[in-house]
Amino acid sequence: MNALIAHLRTDSLEGVAEVISEDTEPDASIVEDGRNFVLRMGNQGSTLEFPMTAEDFWEQVQDLEDDVVGQWGADTEPTED
Repeated sequence: MNALIAHLRTDSLEGVAEVISEDTEPDASIVEDGRNFVLRMGNQGSTLEFPMTAEDFWEQVQDLEDDVVGQWGADTEPTED
């Protein structure tokens, strides 16, 4: 996690979340859950597994964003009775 924080040129988990939120529709947060770090957006989350490359990190961010935005779309689609 320290390498990711340095790569993103920030100094904290909150700073990483701010960098992510600049590029995503739902705001993001990263929480420490025991020995794990969890990336959260909307009502979903994804555990970050280290070591990981910056490319893998951004792919995981994008996948989670796609899932959250897709769920928003599914929640607003009318249903036939």
